[in-house]
Amino acid sequence: MSRSAHPMASRLRVMAKLVAAASVPGALYNFGYFPAAIFDPHSRKRIYGELHQLNAPQTDFRVLDIYEGCSPGDPHPWLYQRQIVAAQLLSNHSVSAWIYTLIETPHRKVQIATGRYIARNAKLMSGPMKRSA
Repeated sequence: MSRSAHPMASRLRVMAKLVAAASVPGALYNFGYFPAAIFDPHSRKRIYGELHQLNAPQTDFRVLDIYEGCSPGDPHPWLYQRQIVAAQLLSNHSVSAWIYTLIETPHRKVQIATGRYIARNAKLMSGPMKRSA
């Protein structure tokens, strides 16, 4: 996300400081223009991303919740919920972190086997899409 040209990535660079690369157990799905994660503490698969520290968490989470469609003013059912999880850093240290996770397992969506959305998009540009089990 820190290298993305997406408008929300640009905003996140202002709202937060990049701390480290991190991963959580679960599954990542391709929704076309965006990924969606399902956190599962019992999964052997990992979702890879970045850990950011928000400058003003109370204000910044309101902005992020609105963007993700899970603010108090958003209609139900929500696609995501925000929850605290144990994220693993490359150093193998575990830290508590907030993530946005899908509330329900998506049907007819492609699971990203690598757990890396950016790497998956680069692969899509160079060859045919493969479905993972």
